[in-house]
Amino acid sequence: MRVYEQLQTYSGKNPVVTIGMFDGVHLGHRQLIKRITSLAESIGGESVILTFWPHPRVFFEKDHTSLKLITTLEEKIQLLQTTGVSSVVIQTFDEHFSRMSPYNYIKEVLVERIGAKKIVVGYDHKYGYKGEGDFAFLSQQAAVFGFDVEEIPPFDLNHINISSTKTRESIEQGNIDHANKFLSYEYFLNGKVVKGRQIGRKIGYPTANIEVDSNLKLIPGSGVYVVDIKLDGKTYQGVASVGTNPTIEVFEKRHTIEAYIFNFNEDIYDRKLTLVFKTRIRDEKKFDSIITLKDEIAADVAYSKAWFNSRENS
Repeated sequence: MRVYEQLQTYSGKNPVVTIGMFDGVHLGHRQLIKRITSLAESIGGESVILTFWPHPRVFFEKDHTSLKLITTLEEKIQLLQTTGVSSVVIQTFDEHFSRMSPYNYIKEVLVERIGAKKIVVGYDHKYGYKGEGDFAFLSQQAAVFGFDVEEIPPFDLNHINISSTKTRESIEQGNIDHANKFLSYEYFLNGKVVKGRQIGRKIGYPTANIEVDSNLKLIPGSGVYVVDIKLDGKTYQGVASVGTNPTIEVFEKRHTIEAYIFNFNEDIYDRKLTLVFKTRIRDEKKFDSIITLKDEIAADVAYSKAWFNSRENS
C-alpha cells in the first residue's frame, strides 16, 4: 500500500476512489474498500482511499474536547494496510479545503488531481462546503466529467447500522464487546508507562500506569477489562482498570489507565506498549477499604485468567 501525505503527490492508473474519515476502519468501511478493490481489478486500475486529517470536527472545534477518535492517523494507516487497498491519499483539512464548493471539490480534487474513473461512496456521504454535496449532485457531475459513481447501502450487523458514531458510543459506554464486533478487531490504545502512586505494588498487584500517546484517542468507559498487553514484540495477558480510582483518589479525580500484567515483574517505566481490550469485567466501584479492594482485584484477576483459559481450550 502506498501512502501519499499530500494530494499533489498522487499519481495512479485508472483510480477507483472512495472517500471519508475511515475512523476505526470498521466493518462498514471494509465493505466500501472491498468494493473499490473489486472494481479496480475489473478495469486494471488501482483502489484509492481519499481521507482527511485532522478530522473536520476537530478542525472546527478548536478546543478538541468534544470528539475523541477511535484511531489516530498512524493507527488508521496501519489498519488500512491490512485491507488490500492500493493507495491512501491524505488531504489536509484546512480553511481553504473546508470552503471548497461541492463542484470545485469534484472538479479540482477528484477529477483533475486524482483522475478518478469510478467513485464509490457510502449512503450518507457528504462533501464540500458545509457538507452541501450529496450523491445526487455527484451523479450529475459524473455525467459531465465522465466518471462512474456507486452508492453503497448501510452495513448492518444484527440489525444495527454500523457507523463510527455508534462504535464510539459503544467504546465510551464500556461496551467493548459490541465495539469489537463493529470493528472486526479488538479495540486498542498505544501509550507509555509512567510513574503512578504505586498503591497496586503495595497491595501485591503492581500496575503499569499508561499515558496515552494522543489526547484525541478515545478511552473506553470507566471499568475493569480483560486485556492483552503488547510490549517489545511479546503479548502478555492481564486486567486493566480505567477510571478515577474512587477508593484511593478521594479528592483528586484524575482519570487513569492501569494494567496488571500476569506473571510479569520488570521495570518498564518510559516503555511503549499497546493495550488491547478483550471484554469488560465490571463497572468501576468505590470500596470501603483497601482490603476489600484487594479482594476484588483478586476476583478480577481470577475472572480474566478463566476467560483466557476458556478461549484457549475451546
